[in-house]
Amino acid sequence: MDISDSSSLDLNFLKSDKSIQEEIKRAANNGVASFTFFCSAINRGIPRCYPKNLKDDFCVKITSPRNIELLKMARQDKILCTTKSPDTAFELSKIDKILSIPVKCTLQYENISSRFLFPVIPSDTLLQEIAEEIKQENDLSVKEIRRFIKRTNGTVLPSDKVLVTTYGTSLPPEIHICQTTKKNSLIYKQSSNV
Repeated sequence: MDISDSSSLDLNFLKSDKSIQEEIKRAANNGVASFTFFCSAINRGIPRCYPKNLKDDFCVKITSPRNIELLKMARQDKILCTTKSPDTAFELSKIDKILSIPVKCTLQYENISSRFLFPVIPSDTLLQEIAEEIKQENDLSVKEIRRFIKRTNGTVLPSDKVLVTTYGTSLPPEIHICQTTKKNSLIYKQSSNV
């Protein structure tokens, strides 16, 4: 399975250990139509510049710059970039310098994933087992699973509620898990406007 514990001590959180390129590929295979990136400087802010200079710099780094639908300076000295092409998204994820400034390009997962809640999963069920069952029974790729916790008299106990994040923005109307069928309702629904 391609999911691993985030740490050996935390049994309430499980996250995919795939690279960003593999995550883009999975999202594209699950029907995602748009990828959004924020590029931010590592040491200092990216200076505001003439938009043509910014576009020219991206044209040198990207093989198909016409696939970039939106390229603009955003708040907090970040650059917002949107594309519908998975190949261009791969290239954007690998950019390490813009205008000779070291940057980190971060994929916005809200645009490529869906979340849903299982209200009653026994607290002794391992998250790894849940991920495997979701994949086998429902043909969904799991990005992360988080079990909610509750505090009782200063003691932290796992609850029965489990939040699942999957790749893709469309989900089946029903999810099969733990020998039951759960009607699906999205926690986060992607808006059509970026």
